[in-house]
Amino acid sequence: MTLPWDHSMDGLENAKAAALALLNTWPYRQDMVLVACGFDHDHYYFVASPAPLSSPA
Repeated sequence: MTLPWDHSMDGLENAKAAALALLNTWPYRQDMVLVACGFDHDHYYFVASPAPLSSPA
């Protein structure tokens, strides 16, 4: 997903915005959330997972 660069955000925030925009194009997106991210000096990586139905007790 490519979005225009938002200069009010840093690199991670811009990458996360793009990841969320991509996630919003997926089927069943209402059940998915970003749960982790990483960086390897060239790219940011995000992990999406089904949203938990409830918090553990």
